[in-house]
Amino acid sequence: MSFYKKIAEAFGLSPAQVDKLEVELKRLQDKFNQSNDSDNQNFEAEFYQDFEKISQSYGIDENQMEVWVDYLYHSSDYQQLAMFVISSYYNMGGDREQFDYIYEQMLSSLRDEQN
Repeated sequence: MSFYKKIAEAFGLSPAQVDKLEVELKRLQDKFNQSNDSDNQNFEAEFYQDFEKISQSYGIDENQMEVWVDYLYHSSDYQQLAMFVISSYYNMGGDREQFDYIYEQMLSSLRDEQN
């Protein structure tokens, strides 16, 4: 099943909504990639808030955030974005239990790449 179909089914989005969401996610990813302040705590807080606003505008609430980020992490198009989201969330003081499972997957993948 394609990423788009999974997202549409999991969060009750129409194909048009998924297309619009993709544009907004790519714009957010570009903002992070083009920033010279990506290690700045204020930038990270703003980045995560932007991600939350985008997510919430499609009905994805904080109770679904971990599932949502997991979908992104397991998509080749959005894996990097998911990593930015998690690191921004943690660096701005977010609860370490949020995204814990995905974070462990990220660390495991990094260890595997180094070996």
